[in-house]
Amino acid sequence: SSVLALFVRAPRPAIRHGCSRFHSGSRMRSQAPLMRSDKSCGADPGTDAPGMVKRANEARPSGEAAVGGVVATGRPSSARPTGLHALGGGAPVLPLSRAPPEGWPPPQEECDTPHPPSFYCPISRQCMRDPVVLADGHTYERRHIEHWLESNHTSPVSGARLPQTMVLPNHALRNAIEEYFGQVRGAHRDAARRIVSGLHGEAIAEHGGLARSLDALMQCILATAGEIHVEQILKTVMEEAKCLIGAEGASVFLVDRQRQELYSTANSSGEEIRMPIASGIAGQVASTGAPALIPKPSSVGDDLLFCNVDAATGFKTRNTLCAPIRASKWGILGVASLVNKTLGGCTDAAFSPECSTAVNSPASELGGTSSSRASSATADEVGAVRQRCGFGPFNIADGVANFTPDDRAFLELILNTAASALCSGGYLERDLCAKSPGSAESHGAKRRRPASPWARGTTPSYAARPSALKVLLAEALQSWEMDALALAELTDNRPLSVLAAFMFENLGLAEQFSMDIPRMKHYFGEIERGYRDNPYHNRAHAASVLHVMHKLLSAGGVAAACSAVADGIDDPSHRVALVQVAGLLAAAVHDFEHEGLSNDFLVKTFSPKALRYNDRNVNENHHVAAAFEVLRRPECNFLEKMPEDEFRKLRSLVVDMVLSTDMADGNAYLAAFKDAIRLSKAASEGGEASPSALKPATAKEAVLGLQIALKCADIGHLSLSWSAHIQWVQRLETEFFLQGDQERKLGMEKVSFMMDRTKPGVSQTQVGFFNFVVIPLFGCLVDAFPGCRPIYDAVMTNGVRWREIEQESSG
Repeated sequence: SSVLALFVRAPRPAIRHGCSRFHSGSRMRSQAPLMRSDKSCGADPGTDAPGMVKRANEARPSGEAAVGGVVATGRPSSARPTGLHALGGGAPVLPLSRAPPEGWPPPQEECDTPHPPSFYCPISRQCMRDPVVLADGHTYERRHIEHWLESNHTSPVSGARLPQTMVLPNHALRNAIEEYFGQVRGAHRDAARRIVSGLHGEAIAEHGGLARSLDALMQCILATAGEIHVEQILKTVMEEAKCLIGAEGASVFLVDRQRQELYSTANSSGEEIRMPIASGIAGQVASTGAPALIPKPSSVGDDLLFCNVDAATGFKTRNTLCAPIRASKWGILGVASLVNKTLGGCTDAAFSPECSTAVNSPASELGGTSSSRASSATADEVGAVRQRCGFGPFNIADGVANFTPDDRAFLELILNTAASALCSGGYLERDLCAKSPGSAESHGAKRRRPASPWARGTTPSYAARPSALKVLLAEALQSWEMDALALAELTDNRPLSVLAAFMFENLGLAEQFSMDIPRMKHYFGEIERGYRDNPYHNRAHAASVLHVMHKLLSAGGVAAACSAVADGIDDPSHRVALVQVAGLLAAAVHDFEHEGLSNDFLVKTFSPKALRYNDRNVNENHHVAAAFEVLRRPECNFLEKMPEDEFRKLRSLVVDMVLSTDMADGNAYLAAFKDAIRLSKAASEGGEASPSALKPATAKEAVLGLQIALKCADIGHLSLSWSAHIQWVQRLETEFFLQGDQERKLGMEKVSFMMDRTKPGVSQTQVGFFNFVVIPLFGCLVDAFPGCRPIYDAVMTNGVRWREIEQESSG
């Protein structure tokens, strides 16, 4: 039976105004819960769950939020719907086929969690970040189940022997978890806003309801933290602080006591920043333990205004609020700062729709934003509205909003709450390298290191290894495998622009062709923004294709062998370099502005693109045409200094390569390539050249070699290690099913092949795909370019694995 049939669909809660509301039709018949029996769930499917939440809200203290039956303390209230039915339904789970192992299920008190039980991994009993489905029908956190499977071939839940050990990503549950916690965090954030808006001075730190709301917010953040590093958790906390208080930027610096430095990896530059522990505002706060509020740029010297950080990040600091992060027995852990006050923080005005609109609308009406760049006219209009609402004026000087003592008090409370939660949760002992006199390490306690970002199955974190991004980029130039999803994680979802700029600079192409570096980075940034958040055809896919194309061109020898396409250039090395630029550019833009829909769908629905390109290579024509439109913009034209004849040749190559990625034309390209190889072998017999290497006799044959290389790079995930490859297979299947859903909704006569979710999809047709498409394609590639043997071997390894899975399923 299909593993996909075991996929779990999670509830998608909708939270409005601090209480839980349910999607229509979300009540379900009783099903076997993940962690406890229906009886222990404490709610019948027909129970009036919204009414129970209403009663829980009525019983809570004024100003606090209750979300899904959880009050602001983050602990379950006494009158709340529990278990899977707390969200109006739950994930169907297969009944246990054998007696569960000893200790399972866990005791009732251990199951009484404040969040839906289906969100918790049965092994770690923690909320999942990367849920995957096993053949036993249960969903687990990837790193835990993969560790289990290293030494076991049985289900952790039932103890039954597994028919197969492959795991598949549960994207539906992952999306539900992210949506749920996003809404719960929003509700607690709103509760904190309502409370703090009427407080001033010491009352902020002393208000119990505010402390409980912030604690609930911190517990919600920690519930999904998993193995990510403390600094990354604090960055998330500061993003909440930035939203609550109102600021353009936020940063976190931790103390490295051994080197007597402050360091930050969670910042906008994507690089590690270090500074002496006594320098700048951060150093002053770390040394004295006193918060610093710098209201106006002119009031202090440049040495205090984070000048080094500004230089590293490109950020312009105008005013700063900086406070220490301290925890008992650890002392000062680091420093957190908010930069450039914006209008509309909860300490500035009451949290109400009228005031929120009033605060932000004048700036937008004047063509600006709600940032600290507000003009004096905007400030006057906002002040007038605030006066009508009964609030005092903003702290604004010379058109610049400034932080206030209330902002400082609120930030200190947020940081104290966060430090307390991190300490009690054991995160500090786990992650911090600095050893304070009272720390657990100084007493001989064993410290757990954060999970390596290179361990397969984990969610990589830049903070877990400060040099991780540099290491990954450096290895991308040398290794045949690169984890594009890890790169997306490390670059705040900018894998394509970061990788492209790194390659062009470090391969010497930018210098050789006199490329304008700022324009180049801007161009690839614009291209990256054109990639939509599709499950498969996204910016991470583009980065993956870019990496594979680089390896085929360089290590595979494709660029050198196909340099005949630039026969008008005398210098052989320059010809190869031009081919490299064309190949990398084609890879970067090959799916630009892809909608996640096939050419066939666009043609059948008479889309504007199909009409524009006369139903021929619709997507591919648009990708390359739109990419060159972006290149024409003055701020993006990084190839402006390239000679016209070279640029025309490059453009022709890019167009030919991108158009060849249409899978519908695959057989024609492959047949032509086989003929070219046969003729090349015949011509080279008796010569010095290897008879297996393609020696293009014409520019047309050389172009064909580049086209085949990009076609292989386009499905380069087939060569990745198994767990990485299977993620991309599932992403493609998800995207195909989404198109099939649209086709069914539009009433099309027949849902496209592999796009009907009621029939076998991509993951169940891989053996045929490998046999009839993949192996012939990559076989011809390595026959023509022997240097591509590593990628061919990797593809064959995955092909064998798919055949084994098919045999196990049929057996």
